[in-house]
Amino acid sequence: MKKLLKDRKLSTKLYSILGLAIIVIIVSSALLMNTILTVSDDLKQQLYDDLYQPSSNLLNADRDLYQSDQALITSFLDEGNKEEYMSVYEENVQQVEEQMKNVEAILKNNTNLDQSVTEKHFASFNASFDRWKNISESIFQSTDRVMINSLLDNMREEFDLARNEIDLLQQELEATTTVTLEEIEQTTNIIFIFFIIVILIFIGLLFLLSFLLIKQITKPISQLVDVNEQIANGNLNIERLMMIEKMRSEAWLKVPIV
Repeated sequence: MKKLLKDRKLSTKLYSILGLAIIVIIVSSALLMNTILTVSDDLKQQLYDDLYQPSSNLLNADRDLYQSDQALITSFLDEGNKEEYMSVYEENVQQVEEQMKNVEAILKNNTNLDQSVTEKHFASFNASFDRWKNISESIFQSTDRVMINSLLDNMREEFDLARNEIDLLQQELEATTTVTLEEIEQTTNIIFIFFIIVILIFIGLLFLLSFLLIKQITKPISQLVDVNEQIANGNLNIERLMMIEKMRSEAWLKVPIV
């Protein structure tokens, strides 16, 4: 290796050093860009994790609300087990309330959501859910078929309104998460492209300046080598000697004159 480098021209050696420097810059840049992509992926994963818990709570709340409603309806068809269905109804209603409280607590800390819209959905849900629950309990306690039939339409209406608010909350959460993911993706792409452009410009300028500097260094030296060869061959004319003196001052080298 030492012999190989020794036999190379000075310009070749300098370009080799420049090449190594560029390779180091490219590798370092690739590692940095990989770190940026990793951070972006981590942010996306965190968003998915943040979405999972409230989405799961909302789905469970919708399921429990449906099951409580089914328990209420089934109690009309099987009056002998009315107490059992009442117990199922109360258990599911309690679970709905717990699930929605968990979702509300989680979403209050979500800075990406429009809190005014979220609060509006929760207020509408709570109002419809409370009315549905009051009507349902009145139906459970009543034995008057006429009264029950008159309450059923109102109960169905409030039930649908409550489930609709759950669905709207789910849509709001998914839409906000999608927008945030797109913003992260867009920001990452901008940083990535900007970084690549900066690195390419930097490498281009480095190569250009190095090329000019290497040329400035090696050209006079090559000329001096050529002049020395001429002197060694016995060509000692005055013009050649003057050329040597000129190149001495340009290359900051001292070449002995024979």
